Amino acid sequence: MVYNGPSKGCATCRTRRIKCDQTRAACLNCCRRNTVCPGYSDVFERMHRDETCRVTKRNSQQAVFPSASLVSRKTMVFETANCPTAEATSASLPVPSAIPPDLESTALGFFFHHYGGADANNRGIEATCSFFEFLPAMYARASVSSPLSRAIAAFSISVADIHSFRRGAMHYAPAACRFYVDAVAGAKRAIPDPTRSKSDELLMTTLVLEAYEGIGSSFRRHQQLHAHAFGSIALLEHRGALNGRSELSLRMAIAVGGRLIRDAVGGTADLAAVRRLWEEAGVMKSQSPAIMADLLALELAQLECLRCSLGVPSPEGPRDAASEVDPYLSILSKASGLASRCMAWRATLPRDWQPSAVPCCALAPSIQAAGVYSCPTSSNPHCDVYRNLSVANTLNRHRITELRNLALVQTSLAAVRGGYNRDYEVPPFGLAKRAQLLIDEICASVPFFAGDVTDFAALHARDAIRLPHMSLIRSPPTSPENVVTFPEDKARYTRQVATSGMWMIHGTLVAALDIVAENQALRAVPRQGQVLWISSQISRLRAVFMLSC
Repeated sequence: MVYNGPSKGCATCRTRRIKCDQTRAACLNCCRRNTVCPGYSDVFERMHRDETCRVTKRNSQQAVFPSASLVSRKTMVFETANCPTAEATSASLPVPSAIPPDLESTALGFFFHHYGGADANNRGIEATCSFFEFLPAMYARASVSSPLSRAIAAFSISVADIHSFRRGAMHYAPAACRFYVDAVAGAKRAIPDPTRSKSDELLMTTLVLEAYEGIGSSFRRHQQLHAHAFGSIALLEHRGALNGRSELSLRMAIAVGGRLIRDAVGGTADLAAVRRLWEEAGVMKSQSPAIMADLLALELAQLECLRCSLGVPSPEGPRDAASEVDPYLSILSKASGLASRCMAWRATLPRDWQPSAVPCCALAPSIQAAGVYSCPTSSNPHCDVYRNLSVANTLNRHRITELRNLALVQTSLAAVRGGYNRDYEVPPFGLAKRAQLLIDEICASVPFFAGDVTDFAALHARDAIRLPHMSLIRSPPTSPENVVTFPEDKARYTRQVATSGMWMIHGTLVAALDIVAENQALRAVPRQGQVLWISSQISRLRAVFMLSC
C-alpha cells in the first residue's frame, strides 16, 4: 500500500473511507447524500500537531538503537499521562536539574568537527545538498533558548552517544530528550507567528528534529518518515517563493525533498508537492551533478508510485488491453527512457567524479581481508577510490536509483507479456549486464567507505584505520597541477569514515540486496557468492556498531 500523506478530504469522507473530490464549499459526496459537509481541516496545522507527550514517552522508553541485548541500558519511564503541554512535559521529566556541564559542549564540538562546516567554503562541484555544513553558523547566530539551538543540542548528544564507549549511559538519553522537548515546544510557538513561520531557522529546526527522530534509521531495513518531515513539506509550501531566495533556503528545500525521494517513503501527493516546490525554487535549473541525480531519482519515485497504483496484473494475462496493457506500456516506455538518461548522467560527469581503481595487491592486507570483493571471473580484484565521501555516496545513491529503475523495467515488461508469471524469466541481456555492473561497482566501493575497520574500538582508533588511497598523474605529467590525490583530504576523509562512511555504505548494501530479492528476475543477476559476500559485509558493519543482525 502506498501512503500518500494525510488525507485532505472532508471528515465525512474520511470516516466513510471514500475518495473526496474536495469541492468547496461542500464536496459532491455529501451533496449526493443530502448531508451537511463538515468542511476541510487545516493540513498545515495537522502537520505541526503537538504530539510532544507521545514522542517523549516513546523516546524515553527505548534506546537510540534496538540492540539492548548487546549494550546494557537502563530503561527510564517518564510520567506523561497528565501532561497537556510541551512546557509541562519538559518540567516534569525526571532528569537531573542540571545537565552535566560538559556533555552539551562536548557533543556539539564532536558533531561540528566531524559533520558540520567542512564544506561551507569549498562545496565545489558536488553540492551534495546536505544541510549539516550550515549548522555551525546558524547555531552561532541563534539564541541559546531558540528551538534550533535546542534541536541541534539534542541531535548532537544522540550522535555523541552512538560514538561513545559509554553508549547508553544514563545521562545521554534524558539530556537529549529534554533538549528535544524544548525544541518541539519552541517550534510550535513559532508556527503561528507570520514572520517566524517563514524563517530559515524554523525550517532548519524541523530538519534537525527529523534527523533526531531518525537517527537509528540508517541501520534499519525499512525506513519510515517521521512527522517532522511532513511538517517540513508544509513549511516549504507555506514559505512559497522564499524557498529560492538564498543558497541556504534552496539547499534546505532540496534536503527535504531528497529525504522522501532517496528513501522511497513518500506518496504520490508528497512527490508531486516536491516537484512543484522544486520548480518554484528553481532547483530544476541546477547543473550540479548531485541535484541532477536527485531529479532522476524523483522521476523514478513518481513512476514507482504510478506502478503501485495499478495493482497486480492477473497471472493469466491481461483481460482488457485498454485497462491493463496500456498503463504498463506507458511505464515501460518512461522507465526505459529514464534508464538512458541515467547512463547519460554517468557519461557526462566531470573527471574528478570518476572513480579510480586500486589493484588489490596495492592495498594493506587488513583491507583485503576485511572488505575487498574478489570477482571469480577476474584475475585482478580491485577497489575504487573517489575524490571524497560525498562524491562516492552520490554515485552509490545513483546506482541504487538505476537498479530500482531496471527492476521497474523488468516488472513492467513481465506485466506487458502476460502477468507476473513471466517475471521468473531471465531479464534481457542488456538489462542484466547493466544491473551486474552496478552491483559490482557498489561492491568495489566498500573499502573506500569502511577501510579495514571490523570492531567498534578500531573505529575510533583513527591512527590504526587503514584506508585505500592513490595519486594519479595525468597528462601532461610535467605539470604539478595534473597530479591528483584521491581522496583529496586524507585527514578529513579518515574522520568521515569513522563517523559517516559506514552508515552510508550500509544503507547502499541493504538497498541493493532488497532490490535483488524483491524482483524474481534480478535474483539471477549477481555473480556466484556475491549476495553472500554483501550479506557478510552488512553483518560486519552492524558488528562495528554493536548491533544485533
